[in-house]
Amino acid sequence: DGETITLQIYDFLHDDKPDGTKAPLTIGMKNLMAATQNMNASATNVGGWESSLMRTTTMPVVFDKLPSDLQAIICEVNKKTSAGNLSTDIIISADKIFLFSQIEVDGLMNAVYKDEGKKYPLFTSYASRIKKLANGIGSANTWWLRSPNKEFVRSFKMVTSTGNTNDYKDARDKYGVAFGFCI
Repeated sequence: DGETITLQIYDFLHDDKPDGTKAPLTIGMKNLMAATQNMNASATNVGGWESSLMRTTTMPVVFDKLPSDLQAIICEVNKKTSAGNLSTDIIISADKIFLFSQIEVDGLMNAVYKDEGKKYPLFTSYASRIKKLANGIGSANTWWLRSPNKEFVRSFKMVTSTGNTNDYKDARDKYGVAFGFCI
């Protein structure tokens, strides 16, 4: 739809492809998309990232809007996420574009979140996690992580406008989106 986004390198040889090899490069948004989105139409994290509206509906629409030459080189990677619904089970989904997990952005090794990947070296402080709407033109805003909250069935984890990840929001609320992909 003509929206401009700025991408940056998040890491090299970080993410696992379904065939067991490493994706050479992980790229992600420097800031947020212009429009905010909800994770689900209702206040639930049942099914986790795997079943979320964000993954099943929003991300495919976003992927289809990327330039065709970029789409052609994006590879699927395995993303680990808790199953939601207070579960400690980890589900692996093969994704071409994805949201980041709590541990991928803050590295905190607590409960379920420690099994959802490993920290990207790009995130070094609260300030490094602050993202602004509309590719940086708008104000700093809260943005979604794919990690379902392990204590409440209605919410997912997120990063606040101050860079803190130790919070969660109702899955039906609208917040910023910063996706990543691998080539």
